Formats: sequence, C-alpha cells, structure tokens
Amino acid sequence: MKNKLTLFACMLSLFALTACVDDYPITTPASSTVAGTAAKGPYQTGSTVEAYALVNGVRGATPVATGTVTDAEGSYSLEIPDTATGPFEIVVKGTYIDETTGAISTSNEETSLIIADATNVPASLSVNPIASIQSAIVKQKLAAGGDVNVANEIKAAGKLALQSLGIPTADAAGNDIDPSQINILDSALDPAIAAAAIRASATVAQLAKTGTTAAAFATAMANDVVAGNAPGTSLSGGTTTLTNANNAVSTINVVANLNAGLAAGGSTTAQITSTTDAAVQTNATTSGAAVTTLKGFALDSNSFVIDTQVATVAADGTVTVAATINKTNVVLLLPIIELPAGADRTFNSTVAFEFDTPDLADTRRISGTINPVKITVTAGRVTAVVVPANATLAWKGTTAAGTNVAGNSTNAVLNSVISVNGSNVMVNANSLLNTITAKINNADLNVLNTAGTFSYAIGFDFNVGTAAALNAGIAKLFPVSTNANVSGRAIHGQITTF
Repeated sequence: MKNKLTLFACMLSLFALTACVDDYPITTPASSTVAGTAAKGPYQTGSTVEAYALVNGVRGATPVATGTVTDAEGSYSLEIPDTATGPFEIVVKGTYIDETTGAISTSNEETSLIIADATNVPASLSVNPIASIQSAIVKQKLAAGGDVNVANEIKAAGKLALQSLGIPTADAAGNDIDPSQINILDSALDPAIAAAAIRASATVAQLAKTGTTAAAFATAMANDVVAGNAPGTSLSGGTTTLTNANNAVSTINVVANLNAGLAAGGSTTAQITSTTDAAVQTNATTSGAAVTTLKGFALDSNSFVIDTQVATVAADGTVTVAATINKTNVVLLLPIIELPAGADRTFNSTVAFEFDTPDLADTRRISGTINPVKITVTAGRVTAVVVPANATLAWKGTTAAGTNVAGNSTNAVLNSVISVNGSNVMVNANSLLNTITAKINNADLNVLNTAGTFSYAIGFDFNVGTAAALNAGIAKLFPVSTNANVSGRAIHGQITTF
C-alpha cells in the first residue's frame, strides 16, 4: 500500500510539473539561416562549418553558430542567433575532393566567407577559395578601423579577389559576379566563370601539396592586392610558385576528377556540367604567366586634372596639387585605362566619395556612395559612364552645427556628377554636393561652398592604379584606400580653393 501511495504521489508531481511547463513554455531564441555549399573541391559530410563574429577584422574567441557539411556536394546550413552582431565570417574546414586527383583529401583545408549580417543574405552562399581572398581583404579594411560600410567593402573586395585570380568580374550578359554565388555544381553557371573558378581552385589544391595551405594562400593574395604587388609575391618562392601551380593544372583532368569524387562520396545526381576538362586546361594555359600580373584599371600617366591643375598621384593613391583651384570648379578628369586591355564590355560599379574639413573648428564632412554606375570599356579604355535613373545615392555627414545627417535617394539625376568627357572620366564634386545639399535642404553641408583647405577621397570598386612602370614595366596598382570611409581603391588628398 505504501508503494502505491508513493507511486500515486510521483504521478501527481509529474502532472504538476507538466502543467508548469505548459504555463511557462521554453522559448527558442530567434535566428537567421545561412546556408549554401562549401567547396575547396566540394567539402564532404562531417566537415565543420562555423560562424564567427568579427571585431575590427578579428574573429571572436568562440563561434556564434556551428554546423556540419551534410552531403558529398558540400551542402551546409547554420542558424545564427539574431542576438549576435555582424559582420560574420563563415569558416569551413574538413575533408574535400582534391581537384588534382579526385581522391578525398584529409588535409583539413580552410575556406571562408564574410557576410555583413545574417538577416539579409541570398538563399544560398558558396564558401570557396575566391571568397577566402575576398574575406582576407575585408578583414584588413576592418582592422584599419574608421567608419566602414561592410557591405560595400565586401563587394569591392570580391572584384579584387576575382581579378587577382584572373577570373572575369562579369558574366557574358554583363551581370556582376559575386564570389559567394560561384557554385561549381550549378549547371547554369557561366561557362567562362566556371572554367576560371575551377582552374583557380585546382591551383590552390596544387599549392597545398607543396605546403601552402588554402588559408595561407588567401592571406598572401590579399596582402598582394592591398599592397599593389603582383599576385603571388607574398608566397614562399614568390610569383614563380603561383605560376608553376597554375601551369600544372593545364595537364590535369580536373572536371573528371571532381565528378568521380562526387560519385565516390555518394552523390547520385550532382555532376559538373557547366564546363569541361578541355576548357579548364585551356584556361590554365592561356592564363599562364598572366596569373601573376597586376590586373585592372589604371590612371594613364599617373596624373589627372582638378579644375585646370594637374594632380600627380603617388603609388599609395595620395594626390598632390601644387596650386589652389577654383571652389566652383572642383571637377576631376581621370584618364582611366585597363591593364592589360580586356574584352569590350559594360559592367556595374560603385563610386564612393568623401569630403571633409581638416580644420578642427569646422565639423563639416560628407561621404557616401552612388550605385550602380555603368562603366563601358572599349579597346582598353573607359569610354562611357552612365548613372541609371534607378541608381541610389546614399550619404551621411555632419553639419556645421555638429548635427549628424544621413539618407539616400533614388531617381536622382546624376549623369552630371559622373560622366565621360573626351578621354576622361569626369567626376563633378560641385554637382555632387549640390545634389546632396538640395536633398537635405542644408547648404552648409557642402564643404566646397566656401574657400579653404579640404580633404577628399574618390573611390571605385574596380581597381584604379598607376600606369607608369614602377617595377620593370609592371603597372603598380593603388593599395586599398587608406581612407576608411571610401570603399575599394581610391585617390585621396587635400585641395585648397579660392
């Protein structure tokens, strides 16, 4: 009888506990899903996927979210808590299909991808060696501090990463290429992009055999991009190491190896169909020594004109103007050429700007971006610049009274701000600031409306550098702007107006 009473009491306690749980339900914190594929060659089931918050470009001590790759195709999914603050670096490590052999590599290579936040990302994100270089560039910019627009930096760094590897920055239709959207298993991937991306990834696998990890390669390439050095300069053995690894891919059946590895890993449907072994090998052959040359756009003769004054440009992007200029004609004429000259095309760019007063007694400053700006290249020279009617002009600044302002505008008429004048890209700073101050209805935000000395920076998310030979005929491209408020590569300095 005593045992029955005890059992009855326990059952009552259980019912009471259940009622309490119903009265006070346990809530799961809200989170955002980040998912996609991871490939250094496709990562295999069980490879680790972690998300780290970045503070000044440095990973936090512990991940804010963890997961694993769930199939032979590199599929992954993470739930990042909404309480975590970005930007985030998605890091993947583990076994993967070695492009050079088709076998499963256990070298635990790491690739990564940076996102500005987890609440507004594409449905699928690819973590790959190209994105790793992009991440390393962004982390350097974040480490420099300042008022950094992370989304803009990610976009600018993506183009620089693609260029550093000799991968087109736009597809055949003129659409921008984002490293996070390069999925080699996507049958709709542009064939030229697929061949170049697979060649680049196989080059990284080839380097891993000689002791250069994928993570070390990404860091070295980012260092070279930021410093304006030829890609591969920072590798052990220099550019020769990169050239040799790239050339080795020209004799490897990379696509066949990857497809065999996918089948061996248990994938019953996934195969690479967007390109062929022949196309990848041809890409490796034609890239050849060019993989280590500086690529992108440059200022012809290392100079341009502000007002009527010739401005000379140093290798770090600093501009020197010897004379004063007219405050009503702060117009920059930039002769931009492509090095080496590529195919004629039109692509989208973002133009970033900043103007401020170095006088501590004057708080006025204004910075922002115009996106998109359509750039047309013909015979290796920028021949047209058009700002579409639906482009967004975003700005933020500080008035003379110390009030912070910010905003954005679409359908602004901006072709008078950025256009082509003869053989030059023309940036009309007066027109730009007049447009912004009219939108804000606060004329004192126009730092050029009174004579004085002003700091400025103009940046492009396609890299602009110097065309004069500083190193045996190789163009020296600008490093990433030292001005933290301007994305991409930039010219920057001071002007004095009258």
